[in-house]
Amino acid sequence: VVKNIRTIKGRQRTAWAPEGLIAEGSRTVSDPNTGRVTEVEIVVPAWIYNEVVNTEKPEILTMHRDYFLLDGGIARFVYRLARRAAGRTSAEWLFRTLYERSGSTGTFKEFSRSLRTLIQTNELPEYMLSEVAGKAGPLLRMAYRGTILEGEA
Repeated sequence: VVKNIRTIKGRQRTAWAPEGLIAEGSRTVSDPNTGRVTEVEIVVPAWIYNEVVNTEKPEILTMHRDYFLLDGGIARFVYRLARRAAGRTSAEWLFRTLYERSGSTGTFKEFSRSLRTLIQTNELPEYMLSEVAGKAGPLLRMAYRGTILEGEA
């Protein structure tokens, strides 16, 4: 919200102008022959732009551009979790907890198989994935690729 205070004839007045939370506006361009969208333009609010570009430690969680190339909801879910939980270090989560938080409609066994496939392909942007034995079951370790973990050096 942009606040503008001004004085008119000795009386102070406050005006409020709301800013968009996600986008100030958008524009799409389509091919007239096929009807397919060829361009999408989204105008980002100034507060988001300033937070990402002009702040040393932005409080907005950014995504790696390859996030949008990930296939499957589980890969995207794990990437978003890694960004939040591991950041530039590492984090571990029980497979069971991940399953419960993911909202997956499949069985736990299917979810675990998908996680193990994701670990094997190891194609998550910015993060290395590994399975670690835990007391309560298997753990997914998410480590930022710039981090060397104990025992891996």
